[in-house]
Amino acid sequence: MLFGRRQRTIRRIVVVEDEPLVAFDNEHLLSEAGYEVVATVDSLADAARVIQEEEGSTSSLPT
Repeated sequence: MLFGRRQRTIRRIVVVEDEPLVAFDNEHLLSEAGYEVVATVDSLADAARVIQEEEGSTSSLPT
C-alpha cells in the first residue's frame, strides 16, 4: 500500500491549556484517538515538572 497509514511514534501526551473546557475537550478527543493523556496542566512550568517526573519513572521514552 503506497499511501497507507504510518504507525505513530507518539503515544503519550501532556495537554497544556489554561481554559478548562478546552482542556477537557482536547483530553477527550486525544483519548478517543488512541493517545494516552499523561496529564492536563495549565502552565509550562507544570508541564515541565510532569515531563521530568515521567522521565524519571519511565525508561522506555523515545530518543
